[in-house]
Amino acid sequence: MELKNPFSNETRNLFYEKRYQCFNCGANGWDRGGIECHHLLSRISSSPFNLAPLCGKCHQRVGHTRDEHRKLFNKTFFWLDAIKYKPTKEDWAFFEKNLDELVGDDIIKWMKNQ
Repeated sequence: MELKNPFSNETRNLFYEKRYQCFNCGANGWDRGGIECHHLLSRISSSPFNLAPLCGKCHQRVGHTRDEHRKLFNKTFFWLDAIKYKPTKEDWAFFEKNLDELVGDDIIKWMKNQ
């Protein structure tokens, strides 16, 4: 099966080279199906802001609720900030378009402190 909108090699490498760990359970994927790239909001963007690395078991159980999107997005957002990732125009477009769905109180507090 070929994904309609797979993540680019650059996006995959960013997470696999720097963060080979599940954002949900913290496992490295060993005995849990490896680490997989999960699209937070379907396959609408290959932006790193739309990616959460999950082990195979967590990826199978992931739901698509607003709370879960926000929880995983917060982890992705703050991790990208910690590694000094420089967002592209595509990243900002994705972020702005999906602001209401993704942004929780933690990020709003972070933005106010910048």
